[in-house]
Amino acid sequence: MKERFNENLPSPLSTDTAKSIISKIERWVEKHSTAWVVYGNWYIGITNNPNARASAHKSANGHLYFWNEYDARSRRIAEAIETRFHNKGMKERDLKGGARDDSRYVYVFKKHPTIAD
Repeated sequence: MKERFNENLPSPLSTDTAKSIISKIERWVEKHSTAWVVYGNWYIGITNNPNARASAHKSANGHLYFWNEYDARSRRIAEAIETRFHNKGMKERDLKGGARDDSRYVYVFKKHPTIAD
């Protein structure tokens, strides 16, 4: 069930949870980038089960480089974080959607590590 807009709720990106996760993701990506950050080399998604999702990605891609996951506490916050990083170039912006209502985890991994990002 989709959440209805509620003007009494703060913007999902203005929450302490979102700010903290955004900062952690940016540090993680920077730490695991060779020369500079290329967000297009990274994948971001949301899930209700990080272990199952990691296993599915590993089966499809063979390797998950620099996997990390974050508990956003709600689907609303998780989707806002995902969209923010899609807008910065993280993959798979065309595949967004289909998340379950209980999806509250944001995960990232590097698709193809290169010598120079």
